[in-house]
Amino acid sequence: MDAVNILRSLLLAGTAAMLWLPLHALAEQPPGAPTIAKSATAPRDGQHDFDFAFGAWKTHISRLLHPLTDSTTWVEYDGTHVIRKIWGGKANLGELEVDGPAGHIEAMSPRLYNPETHQWSISYGNPREGSLSRPVVGEFKDGRGEFYGQDTVNGRAILVREIYTPVSPTSRRLEIAYSDDGGKTWETNWKMTDTKIGDDVANAIGDPARPADELAQDLDRKPTEVVNFAGIKPGMVVVDLMPGSGYYTRILSKLVGPQGKVYALQPIEMDKAAPKGLKSLQSFAGAADYPNVTVLLQPVAALSVPEHVDLVWTSMNYHDLHDSFLGSPDMAKFNRSILDTLKPGGTFLVLDHAAAAGTGFSKTDSLHRVDPAAAKNEILAAGFEFAGESAALHNPDDDHTLGIYNKSLRGKTDRFIYKFQKPQH
Repeated sequence: MDAVNILRSLLLAGTAAMLWLPLHALAEQPPGAPTIAKSATAPRDGQHDFDFAFGAWKTHISRLLHPLTDSTTWVEYDGTHVIRKIWGGKANLGELEVDGPAGHIEAMSPRLYNPETHQWSISYGNPREGSLSRPVVGEFKDGRGEFYGQDTVNGRAILVREIYTPVSPTSRRLEIAYSDDGGKTWETNWKMTDTKIGDDVANAIGDPARPADELAQDLDRKPTEVVNFAGIKPGMVVVDLMPGSGYYTRILSKLVGPQGKVYALQPIEMDKAAPKGLKSLQSFAGAADYPNVTVLLQPVAALSVPEHVDLVWTSMNYHDLHDSFLGSPDMAKFNRSILDTLKPGGTFLVLDHAAAAGTGFSKTDSLHRVDPAAAKNEILAAGFEFAGESAALHNPDDDHTLGIYNKSLRGKTDRFIYKFQKPQH
């Protein structure tokens, strides 16, 4: 069937609209409505057509900057695309985050399978607009997915076509095209190639033993992006410093695997202030699902690990080291102890809530934030080398004036992620 006829059958006849009606609206036909004869051949069950996409992907995008204007200016982006299964595969949710010279793109795409029409509908949303687009509707045939819809560009009604093509078991491609002449001609404006991130990352984050309340945090905490930036590999020895209830402890355990180790290192002072964290850690450390996790409880001024490690990881707690409830340790001595704990070339990863530039450590208690530049300079002074930063948790809408527990901002603060390295020699 050619594109024009597909569009007529999917869109002009109202199929796209039907996908969004409540079930009771489809249960009865109005009086006098014609009876639709059922096909002698049962339609193919396509509810598993997107199974190939589940997991974490590195993505590269080429985007036509001004579609349907005869423009030839393309811009490039790189980032991640994470797709999670919902309802046993009858729906899924894609999360895209990419950066390039033209800026930052963040989007989500819910995909729903209709068991009556045997078709998928795909919509898109972004945090700037806060609403979902009109869906494109279609299906897969011989591994190739083709979807059509309607939209508006520069005030003109257009048709939209999306084509999904698996390139290999670890790579797939999506191309989006627009038509402003009823489907006679199409202009491609979006070319996206996804390459599968190692299954160890996807498996660690999709670990069925992770509690539901931690899984619910993944949308905001973006563990796929964070652990990929950290560069964790099987067999590593890792310290999860001030691990809270163990959100990252569990993920790190699966990433380093049976040949690796995770030390969940909780300062005694932190335990006195928040004892629930230690209880949570002790409930799973060393158990069947996480046999490589060991809990250590020590004074913050005398932290000690039984061996040199590949990575020291601290998430959203570095600022606490400057507060009185942790004893306000000598930070020069503390950071040197982290340096001494690491193997040559080892990594110190610091993820924390960002305070306004120039505020130093003045907001660590009142807002639970720290000025990224102040933290960076303090750690470098201990002898570390700066190895890079990630903007995966950057939020430009956070003006750094509210505390991290403010309801309007909780879970969505602007966070910096810095990676420091112990010199090889």
